[in-house]
Amino acid sequence: MDKQSRARELENRIERTKQIAITLTAVNELKKELRKWRLVTALTSFLVFCVMLVQMSVDLQETFKVEGVWFHLLVDVAFPLLCVFCLLAMLVYRYILRKRKNSLERKLTEIV
Repeated sequence: MDKQSRARELENRIERTKQIAITLTAVNELKKELRKWRLVTALTSFLVFCVMLVQMSVDLQETFKVEGVWFHLLVDVAFPLLCVFCLLAMLVYRYILRKRKNSLERKLTEIV
């Protein structure tokens, strides 16, 4: 009896160790994703800054001597829409990462 209970205990420990290893691997992957998140945030912030500069320059059409509706569409419509889509993508990405992080933390607390 004693040997059987000890064998079961060792099997349980081995299983818990495997689960912890798998979860820690997932946490490391999440850290890599968060590094990518920082890059996406920096690029989007730079894009927003560029859009603000373009929008603030009033005489831009005169400066570049550009005529026509295409320049107006590019400056007044395309840049702001691109900015909004990038910000929405960032928010969705952040939400997904947060959900993953929370589920991994719950899993770790269940294991330990």
